[in-house]
Amino acid sequence: MTGKEKPTRVSLQSSSVKEAEYDQVAKTLLIVFVSGATYTYQNVPQSVYNGLLAADSAGKYLLQNVIKANYSYTKVS
Repeated sequence: MTGKEKPTRVSLQSSSVKEAEYDQVAKTLLIVFVSGATYTYQNVPQSVYNGLLAADSAGKYLLQNVIKANYSYTKVS
């Protein structure tokens, strides 16, 4: 992906995480939870996003590798 392409939102098979979107240029990870809450996490490496997509449990992976890793975040909605 070049810096001019819009990130693609990916649906996840998870009981807690509905969708994820990663912006390679800004290094931001957008997460839409099943509840409807949406958060953007800053300075997330591409490898963490790739791990999320490959994880057996997106919710557990997100908790261990993003939330507990203390990335800065903003609640979008």
